[in-house]
Amino acid sequence: MNNGLLLIGVAALGQLLWGGIVSSPWWVPDLILVMMVLRVRRAPEDAVPLVLCAALMATGLTQEHPWAAASAYGTAGWVVVQMMAQLDLAGSTMPLVMVGAGETLLLMVWVVLSQATVSLESFLLAGVRVGLTVGCFSVLRHLMGMDLRADVH
Repeated sequence: MNNGLLLIGVAALGQLLWGGIVSSPWWVPDLILVMMVLRVRRAPEDAVPLVLCAALMATGLTQEHPWAAASAYGTAGWVVVQMMAQLDLAGSTMPLVMVGAGETLLLMVWVVLSQATVSLESFLLAGVRVGLTVGCFSVLRHLMGMDLRADVH
């Protein structure tokens, strides 16, 4: 479990550094969410501390509405855990769907809280962020040696 908590912390640091390099938050994938899903998928028995760690890291990276961010990550983590318990994930692409749905949920919470105007441009940029997040999940999954079929308990 300590390894999982450390990896979520590293993901938060990576997200912070990536956000400092690019000029728009839309071009920063949600590495905290990616690592949370990867680690919960690998060790479902450690789901609660992993989700809490992800929520805490999100709180640290959020300037506006930090407790709402923590609640959103907690909810996304709870949904991931419930989906894993209810669905047979062997041989499926469901983890990719979970990451995409989780990122969409987090973006919807952000839009509601920030009362942002939803335009075609912001909708397309949100799609870019979801795509980057799902792409990072796929890359990190391969780098960590987690085949979609082999890591299901």
